[in-house]
Amino acid sequence: MAGKRLLVGGDDKHVTLYEELPPSAEKTRRWTHGKKIGCVAFSPDGGTALFADLFGEVYTVSLVAGGSAEPSLALGHLSP
Repeated sequence: MAGKRLLVGGDDKHVTLYEELPPSAEKTRRWTHGKKIGCVAFSPDGGTALFADLFGEVYTVSLVAGGSAEPSLALGHLSP
């Protein structure tokens, strides 16, 4: 799946995962997040996404668990 997914965080307090490129509305997952996203990374196997907000908290979410997975705090107050 390398290069086929896109994870974005916008000013609308949402983090959106597009499962396919180009982005398709039918192939998305979305989570509410109260802070702006500063960076995103995927695990080498593409099964996990990590994102950090501008306040230094890092979250992880499983991408293989289907639509039921929710992001969880992995690291708190990491200086970007």
